[in-house]
Amino acid sequence: MEALDPLATILARYGGHRALIVDDGAGTYRGSIARRFEQVDVVSFEHDLSSSRRRRESLLNLQETTWQDGPLPYADATFDAAFVFHALPLCPDWRRFLRELLRTVRQRGPVVIVEYGTSARGEQQVAQIELERLLYDRDAALRGQTFEWITPDDLRKELRLLDVHHLRVVEIAPEDRLDAVDRAALKREALDRIKLDLLPALGRLGERRDEFERRLVELKRRIEISGVMPAPLVVLHGIKKTVYSAVGTPLFAGEVFAPGAAADPASSEALTAPTTPQAESIESLPLAQLLSLVMSDGESVTRFERLAQRILRDYGSRAVAQEGNARALADSLGISPARASQIVAAFELGRRFFTPPGDDAPVLRGPEDAVQHAADMRALRREQFRGLYLNNRQKLVADEVISIGTLTNAILHPREVFRPALTHHAVSLILIHNHPSGDPEPSPEDIEMTRQLHRAGQILGIELLDHVIIAADSWFSMKNANLI
Repeated sequence: MEALDPLATILARYGGHRALIVDDGAGTYRGSIARRFEQVDVVSFEHDLSSSRRRRESLLNLQETTWQDGPLPYADATFDAAFVFHALPLCPDWRRFLRELLRTVRQRGPVVIVEYGTSARGEQQVAQIELERLLYDRDAALRGQTFEWITPDDLRKELRLLDVHHLRVVEIAPEDRLDAVDRAALKREALDRIKLDLLPALGRLGERRDEFERRLVELKRRIEISGVMPAPLVVLHGIKKTVYSAVGTPLFAGEVFAPGAAADPASSEALTAPTTPQAESIESLPLAQLLSLVMSDGESVTRFERLAQRILRDYGSRAVAQEGNARALADSLGISPARASQIVAAFELGRRFFTPPGDDAPVLRGPEDAVQHAADMRALRREQFRGLYLNNRQKLVADEVISIGTLTNAILHPREVFRPALTHHAVSLILIHNHPSGDPEPSPEDIEMTRQLHRAGQILGIELLDHVIIAADSWFSMKNANLI
C-alpha cells in the first residue's frame, strides 16, 4: 500500500469520542476521520447546484446538518476536535463563524482547517484554482454576497486571536507525477464540473452573468488545451486553549494524540471492566471477541471488543485480513502500531497454516460465481470495492479490497484497480462492490467509472470482464445489462 498523503498523516494524529466536520470538500477524508471518532457530526453548506458532489453519509454513519448563518446548533465544548474543509470562503462572515466553531470545541481540542492555496505552479494549477474560485463565486452570488478568497496569513492571524496554540501551517503541493490516465480523468472531471455545476447557474446570476460567462468560456478553453492539475492545499492545525464549560466528559478528554493512537481504547475508563475468556472456550468465541483477544494480548479483552466490532462491521474481515502493512493498518483504523502489528501477525500466521494450494482456487466464469464467492459483502455496512483477478483459465489468482467508501472518480484510480493485476500476472478481472442501501441498481457515477476502467483495461491488455454490484438480497451485472 502506498504511503499516506501529508493531509491524511495530519488527520491521523487526532481521535476521540465526538468530532465536528465543516465540509465543502472533505471527500475521502470524511471516512478517515469517522474511523477515529465514535461519533461524527457534519455541517454542510446548502448548495442548490452542487448535488453531484454530495456523499452518501449513511455509509459513514455521520450526522449531517445544513447551515447557512447564525449560531451552530451545538452546546459549548461539545466536540473533542473540529475539522474544516474548504468551507470558510462560503461563510457570510468567516471570522464570526470561526469564533462560533471554536465555542463548540473542548479545551485542548485540536482544530484543523484545510483551504486551497494560492501559490500555483504552472498553467494547469492556475486553471484548477480558477475553477475553485468560480465555484465559490457562484455560491456567494446566489446568496447575493461577494466571495472573499482567504489567505493563509488571514487564517493564522485570526486563529491566534482566538487563542489557538501550537499553530502550524503546512502547504501541501499536489502530486505532480500523474500518469496519462489520471490526467485525462482530472481533465474530464473539471469539464464535468463546468457543465453540471457552473453552466446551469448562469441564468440565476443576474447582473454578474456576463462576467461569469466570460470567465467560464476562457477557463473551458484553457482546460481543453492544457488540462488541470490538483490545486495546492494549505493546512492549519493547532490546539484550542480557551476554557469553556464542558457538556459531559469526552472519552479522551484533555489529550492530544500521536499518529496511529487515536481510537485506541486502552486509556478509556468509560469502557466495561476487563475480562479474559477462559482458554478452553476460545474456539467458540465470535470473530469480534477473537480480534479483541489478539489486540489485547489476552488481558482486558472486553475493553477492546467495541473497537473490534466497529472494525469488522465497517470494513469487513477480508479487508482487515488482507492488509500486510502494520503501519498502514494503524493509520486506517486509528489504532496503535503495536496492536496493528498484532493483527497483521495473527492473520499472516493463519495464512501460512491454512492458505489452500493454487489448484484449489475457484473458477469464476460469470457474475453468479463472483456473487457466490463474495457473499460476505452482502452484510457490510460500508461500501467496499473488490477486485477478483483471474488467470487465462479464469481461476482466481487474487482477491483484493481496493477501496472502502463511496465510489467516485476522485477516490478510485485505474492504477489502484490494475496494479494488483500486474502484480499477480492476471489477464482479466471482475470488479465487485456492495450497496449497503439494499438497492443494487448502479448510479450514473458507477456506470461512468466502469466504462473508464474498461477503457483503461483495453489499453493495458487486461480485460474487465464484469462489474457486479451486490446488495443484501440481489445483485446487478454491468455485463449482463450491456453497460460495458
